[in-house]
Amino acid sequence: HEADALVATRLTLHKIYSGNYATETNLQTVDVQQLLRSRVDAARPFANDGVDFTAAVDDPDCAEVALRLDFYIFNHLSNNLLSNARKATSKGSVVFTFVEARDDQLVFSVRDTGKGVPKTIASRLFAEEVSSGDARGVGLGLVSCKRFAQAIGGDVWLESTKQWSSNDATSGSDFRFSLPGKIIATAEAPPKEHHPRESRALPSALKVAIVEDSALIRKTIKAKLVAVAKRTRPAPILDFVEHETVESFIADSHELDDPNVLVTVDE
Repeated sequence: HEADALVATRLTLHKIYSGNYATETNLQTVDVQQLLRSRVDAARPFANDGVDFTAAVDDPDCAEVALRLDFYIFNHLSNNLLSNARKATSKGSVVFTFVEARDDQLVFSVRDTGKGVPKTIASRLFAEEVSSGDARGVGLGLVSCKRFAQAIGGDVWLESTKQWSSNDATSGSDFRFSLPGKIIATAEAPPKEHHPRESRALPSALKVAIVEDSALIRKTIKAKLVAVAKRTRPAPILDFVEHETVESFIADSHELDDPNVLVTVDE
């Protein structure tokens, strides 16, 4: 499942970078309680013993409303932040909260009682792959969260963090994200909309440029893409080109101008 998620993330990043991501096809109207609890319930089974996973709505007047937003990107951000909070928290709690609607943005919070994020790397969490010291910020997760949110006019940030110390046992972090959307009274919420996916024929041959310094991840991405291609009719012929660094990829800049090139880049 992690390999599937990795490939899906990279494919979506490619759509975003190429300007082909259409948020309109992913808009859904969902009850706020159902929205929050579905993500919390998915994360709870993997939490450490004794860690309480809960959902909350800050404004009592919004406890029974529905929210209309990009459901795909909401799931990506919430899943990543809740997974990070789970890894960082050995005791205490993780709370996923709908904070407010502000200037056509829906604001959410993931608060935990983990070890906190060191100040030395807090400013780099969303810019590059770094290890925070509490299992947070490793891999593509936070980087892709930032890219996904900003692609549709939202954002993700570290609201506050406090590290544990021998003099003060309280610690934790509050990560927040905002996405364009609106509140809809439950009575006004329309039934779930169905958006048929646009069908586009793939070219008979597709060149795939994989930019990734890990040979194991390159091999995994190739295997998953080959499996997807085999399920496609007609199945395209995939021609893989591998680069360990972005610099070596850019040196073959002609690939960037070819519409039949799929690029997956390690951030």
